[in-house]
Amino acid sequence: MHFPVILSSDPRVPVEGGPVHSAGQPIRYLLPAMTDAPDHACLRCIISGTVQGVFFRVSTRTEARRLGIAGHAKNLANGSVEVIACGKVAALNELRDWLHTGPDLARVRTVRCEPVAMRHFADFQIL
Repeated sequence: MHFPVILSSDPRVPVEGGPVHSAGQPIRYLLPAMTDAPDHACLRCIISGTVQGVFFRVSTRTEARRLGIAGHAKNLANGSVEVIACGKVAALNELRDWLHTGPDLARVRTVRCEPVAMRHFADFQIL
């Protein structure tokens, strides 16, 4: 099994010149993706802050489809948004970068992502 690298904001792994998320913290590379295909993976991300009622899910779907990512976004009862995203690792890295900012009206406080077992979705949906 291959373990490609996807983005993590784990401060234990330094990256020179890497991207920076909205809080000014560098985004680090760390988490292995759980997949048999070396360039595909699935992530589960929980995004907290002002992320409901600000078109976060719709904007995430637009961004995911632009990147060729399948999965879904749904509101959670605690006010956060859950994103399940499956696709090429490079595209997942881009989506994860975008989740730290989201649409203009969003105020993202935290983004927690973890690799999950590979799933197959036909498209990216809003639940």
